[in-house]
Amino acid sequence: MVFTTPGGGIDFGEEMHEALKREIKEETFLDIKNSEYLFMSEFIQEPYHAIEHFFLVEEFEGNARVGSDPELDENNQMIMGIEWHTEEELNNINNHRKHRIFNIIPEFEELKKASGFLTVVSDQKNT
Repeated sequence: MVFTTPGGGIDFGEEMHEALKREIKEETFLDIKNSEYLFMSEFIQEPYHAIEHFFLVEEFEGNARVGSDPELDENNQMIMGIEWHTEEELNNINNHRKHRIFNIIPEFEELKKASGFLTVVSDQKNT
């Protein structure tokens, strides 16, 4: 199991903040009330080359429950649960079980201050 942030793609013609709202809703059933763009990260690890946009979301409405990824069929869903973690709890999770951004910038306050562009190149092969 890997702990990661909600995410997904931006549909053609969709604004980035609208994609954020849609992805959060699909995966958690929560409606976000505000968001602040933090930074962009480029991740390169064969066979992937991903551009990720990170936002700070501190207010939302609704009751969180496990959503789904509409791009995957019902029997192949990857979202297994929803959890909130403190910084201390997140730091105690094995590095291989959490989104790599939390290993690069492990302190929440530093993560919230991050801006600009970050490139992560990995020579690890997917297994």
